[in-house]
Amino acid sequence: MYEFQGHYLCLSCYERAMGIIIHQKQEAERMINYLHDRIDETVGVRSNARIQMPQPIIHTGSHNTQNHIHVDRSVIGVINTGQIQSLNQKLDNISNNTDPELAAKLKSFTENMLVSKQVSEENKKTVFEGLSFLAEQLNTTQEKKPSIAKQIVSSIGSTIQTAGSLAVLWQTLGPLILRHLAN
Repeated sequence: MYEFQGHYLCLSCYERAMGIIIHQKQEAERMINYLHDRIDETVGVRSNARIQMPQPIIHTGSHNTQNHIHVDRSVIGVINTGQIQSLNQKLDNISNNTDPELAAKLKSFTENMLVSKQVSEENKKTVFEGLSFLAEQLNTTQEKKPSIAKQIVSSIGSTIQTAGSLAVLWQTLGPLILRHLAN
């Protein structure tokens, strides 16, 4: 119970009452600013006596953005932040619409690949572009291209075959991606 002007209210009624009071206060502040403007017009001199009106926060949906890929500064030369943001968005869609576990594995693989010393800078770019294409294919509602995806999965596997734990991770991730694309 909440006390409001000598009355006890439940949480829902208290929130409504406070919302009305806040709205009335904002309306009064807007009226004060309007009156200041009218006075300034009449006098001909602009004063700076204005109440700052807070901008409302508009929530545009329930989609949770998860910035998946964390990149060390030393990797930024390999890929640019726009590519990272694009892949993050694709991973968000995979996580929310397809398979959160697959998104987590793709994130882990991408981060490990980008910091790996066993993969050259050029190969990192190639693998990252391939991962972006595969993530795009996992998100598309249009016709998927499984034959191209299969070639990219194979190409990534051969590119990182000497990268030890990364190659082992890809041996489970590559077929998982292909299974999702076959559905």
